[in-house]
Amino acid sequence: MALLGRLPLERVEGFVMQASKKALQKQTNHKIPQSDALLLRSQVQLNAATLEPIVRHPNLDGGMYATVLKAVLQVSAVWAGILIGPSFVADKYTIDPEHVYIHFFIQHYPWAKYLGAFHDIKGTILFDRDNVSASSVQAEIAAESVDTSNKYRDTELQAHGFNNGWEFPKITYESISVKKTGDNMGKVIGNLTMAGITVPVAIDVIFNGEAKSPFDNKQRVGFSATGKLSTDDFKMTSVADLNIGPEVNFMIEVEAPKD
Repeated sequence: MALLGRLPLERVEGFVMQASKKALQKQTNHKIPQSDALLLRSQVQLNAATLEPIVRHPNLDGGMYATVLKAVLQVSAVWAGILIGPSFVADKYTIDPEHVYIHFFIQHYPWAKYLGAFHDIKGTILFDRDNVSASSVQAEIAAESVDTSNKYRDTELQAHGFNNGWEFPKITYESISVKKTGDNMGKVIGNLTMAGITVPVAIDVIFNGEAKSPFDNKQRVGFSATGKLSTDDFKMTSVADLNIGPEVNFMIEVEAPKD
């Protein structure tokens, strides 16, 4: 490795570029979260720090050493800049717990539907307007926050294993793909974990718009979404004793300020 000190400047630049590109190999075709960008930037900077003692070769005079080291740092800085530039970073939004609604509908006998909601919801959204497929969503719901406007029914549902909040207090959703399907519309597929079982669930999403909030002066986005699932997929077979389900339709309204 000490022979690197005798290489022409362009060979040193090429070495740094190659090392840096390896860190970016799977990232350069789509945008990445800020946290990942910063991590990769630190890796690129580490490449430069690693090369620093290598280029400090005894055959290099002070001027050539300074030139080579400057080239190393410049090349690394270029890649670091690409990583954290706006074209590689999706905007991060945190779901506003006071402006998020999840309502569900489940058939009761042939007569009508049970209506319910969850109230304790939190999560984050990474939203990329220019490359929607680089967006993602993560959410967590307190299972025992289920509310059907009847405390007895809430307890009855839990006792028959609906969402099984007593044993599994958290319901989580984490996207695995996001696809644009039309103007301001998309489809999210993600892993929904409920009652200890994980099942992929699709959600149709409408992007309602964005604007700066007059209350906190933050940029805020809003989405509406709908989807459905089956209680059978989550092994909630005992809810059939209540003559409800198994299909559950749900709708979501969410606002999220930019971090």
